[in-house]
Amino acid sequence: MKRSISQGVAPTLRGLGRLGIGLLLLSGPAAGADVETAAGDAAQDEGAILTKLGFPSGSVRKVLAGDFVEQMLKSGSKRELSVALAFRVDLASKELEQRFDHALAIRDDPNTLAFGEIRGQGSVQDFRALRVDEKAARRWLHAEAGETLNLSSGEIATFQALRKRLEGSTSVADPVSAAVRRMLLNRYRAYRSLGLAGIAPYRRGSGSDRDAAGELRAASRAGPAQVLFTPALRALLVDDPKSRSKDFEESFYWIHYEAHGERVLILTHWLSAPEEGGFGVVQRQFYVSRSYDVEQSLLALIPVSAGTLVAFTNSTFTDQVDGFGGAMRRSVGRKLLASQLKGLYQKIRENMPHSK
Repeated sequence: MKRSISQGVAPTLRGLGRLGIGLLLLSGPAAGADVETAAGDAAQDEGAILTKLGFPSGSVRKVLAGDFVEQMLKSGSKRELSVALAFRVDLASKELEQRFDHALAIRDDPNTLAFGEIRGQGSVQDFRALRVDEKAARRWLHAEAGETLNLSSGEIATFQALRKRLEGSTSVADPVSAAVRRMLLNRYRAYRSLGLAGIAPYRRGSGSDRDAAGELRAASRAGPAQVLFTPALRALLVDDPKSRSKDFEESFYWIHYEAHGERVLILTHWLSAPEEGGFGVVQRQFYVSRSYDVEQSLLALIPVSAGTLVAFTNSTFTDQVDGFGGAMRRSVGRKLLASQLKGLYQKIRENMPHSK
């Protein structure tokens, strides 16, 4: 299946087919009285999952009836935007695989500037398609503590030293692009080796740091992960690479895209594993160059008697909803995030028959 990228927060579904949607095998219920028993149990279980996620009873009934429902979730911090989406797909496993594969063609997006997969220990060659333009290069050269760029104190020092070496140069895009590639490679290697412990904090003003790893750790221990995933996959979110299993799959990507007028660089980790007859997928953006701090999305495909329950949660952490007026900005941010995700999933549903 062709690899591509969705826009804005929508890298959420990128690579889903590659990571194992097609591995989800949904068995139909037995005939006769067993069908009624399975249907009743499935409805009860399905409703319980959504209720635990924070969906009110009226929304749960809509999902069970086949509607697409979005629900704002209680944020764990003042910097978190959190939303859940749910709908039910009335499909057998083979058709589900085919329909998802077709729907994911919407991943192709003109706002994607470049992207690539990072393999093994990684190398600069994995980032060879990445190039920043002259305007962005000047921004990197003038990096300093704050929210303009998400960088550690050591990374800031590296770019400041490069600025001194390039002083007077008419074109700096090439050497800065090379430095950005090395920076991303170093962050990837540290994360791949140490997991969350390998994520260097972002340096902010007044000598403070933004603990991006702590934000992802909190999201991994929060309610949605507890509801959607088994202990094994939850442990993987917090303790990777220590907690591994033979069924575990992963992929790493870098993405350069333009959203809302900003060009952003992202390092993404995909995790997937079978989950009690269904399937669980995690998309973690463990480095984001600007606009927000980090992001984590959880997707659970849960077999039920009437097909498959699709439950999705997204947590985005950003300084832009903190401080004075933060409550209002968080509300606006959550609505924007939900709207973007809803549009993506509605396009998927248009390509799949669902319960009426």
